[in-house]
Amino acid sequence: LADAREVNEADAGSEIKTSVTLEVPAASYSVSVFSPVTGLTSQSVPIQSNGQLKVQVPPFKDDIVVRARRAN
Repeated sequence: LADAREVNEADAGSEIKTSVTLEVPAASYSVSVFSPVTGLTSQSVPIQSNGQLKVQVPPFKDDIVVRARRAN
């Protein structure tokens, strides 16, 4: 997910709080997030999908990557 705000906007640089829904085949997934700014990755969380994964994204200021891997 990318922060689409421009540098000159009043709320640029403030935290973004959101969720994202991913359309995926029904299965078990392992979901984590990665910050390209800090290089840190969260621990994976197991989530069961019925065709959609709704992921509550932790607050972030710049960009964040949501990674969903199908469980074995």
